[in-house]
Amino acid sequence: MQVLYGVGLGPGDPELVTLKALKILRRCHTIFLPDGGGKGGGRAYRILRDLDSSLLAKAIRLPVPMGRSGPEVWRRLAGEVIEGVLSKSPCAFAVEGDPMLYGSFITLRREIIKQCDRVRVEVISGIPSFCAAAARLGKPLASGRESVAILAGPLGGRELEAFFRDHDTLVLLKANTCLRSLEEFQRAHAEEAEVWLVEDCGLPTERVTRMNEKEADGWGYFTLAIVERMRGKGP
Repeated sequence: MQVLYGVGLGPGDPELVTLKALKILRRCHTIFLPDGGGKGGGRAYRILRDLDSSLLAKAIRLPVPMGRSGPEVWRRLAGEVIEGVLSKSPCAFAVEGDPMLYGSFITLRREIIKQCDRVRVEVISGIPSFCAAAARLGKPLASGRESVAILAGPLGGRELEAFFRDHDTLVLLKANTCLRSLEEFQRAHAEEAEVWLVEDCGLPTERVTRMNEKEADGWGYFTLAIVERMRGKGP
């Protein structure tokens, strides 16, 4: 049976790519990369380039749409990947972060399994951006019996309030889509919670700040928020 690996490349710093991921990528004949059409070939492409530029010789950039797309788009993309894998195996589909967390690979994997029973799909985990951000901040995501909610924006103020009632820490990916809601939340909970913004964690363009009224503008797509309940200040 032919094999496709879904490979997680981590949050952006090539030194955070696992040894297993690098070993698999070097074994593969073709490395498919999602390309949202922006400058520089997308984050996965840039991580691969900085990790080992020789791997770019076998890289194929696929135009993977951002946001919602119709099923015909995913059928076509899955067909292209299947054709490549059946031609020469193993192949990889490499993504930033982890393949099984809020990413294009989840939908693609489902479609490949539906279309072809001659391709086995295996997943190589990557370091999620919020784990790297917690390390960067020096703040634990959870300890003891504390709980964490992993969310993706956009979220409104009421949703943030509801999740915060039930959890000690909120991790909000795509936080740039709901900065105003986070700003209002921070004002309302100034005595019991902190909101940290982290963009491009581990890269030269990294920005890290505790959110305040002056920080709700100018943050990009790769921005996450960590909402932390101050220890000892339960609901």
